[in-house]
Amino acid sequence: MPAVTTTMPELGTWQKVTVAMLGVLLVVELVLPLRRQLYPGNFLWTEEGYLFSWDMIVSTKSGTSEFEVKDPASGKSWVVAPRRYLTPPQERMMMRRPSLLLQFSHFLASEWHKAGYEGVQVRARSRISLNNRTPQWLVDPEVDLAAERLTLAPSPWITALREPLPPVPAH
Repeated sequence: MPAVTTTMPELGTWQKVTVAMLGVLLVVELVLPLRRQLYPGNFLWTEEGYLFSWDMIVSTKSGTSEFEVKDPASGKSWVVAPRRYLTPPQERMMMRRPSLLLQFSHFLASEWHKAGYEGVQVRARSRISLNNRTPQWLVDPEVDLAAERLTLAPSPWITALREPLPPVPAH
């Protein structure tokens, strides 16, 4: 019986592009969840690198948040409760995520800007408990969040978790 040899046909241009795109997607799907390892501190507290990770819904945060808007020019200041602008579910979500606290601070600064106040400072007072630990400041209450920017670098205005959690194994 003669040996049977089969050859694969050459891939066309679109097939090569499709294979390349699937390869890139596979790498992204494997690497993106591991980026939490690049940030200091406990990712369950800072939530840096938390989105799209494989460790979803493994923590509970509760607490309270309010914001102080201050106009340095006039010395006036206002205490703002987030519920004035957000629904209860939005407020709960914002309160637990430092990136959303930052975005809400920028929103408040833009609202005061529209009202004629230039260069207001916005500070968040967010006392949060992670998995029933003693509440602590999630972000530094002395930092003007209106002046901070969200970047891929670790955010120095997020406080360190004082009461540590057991280590989470890497995947």
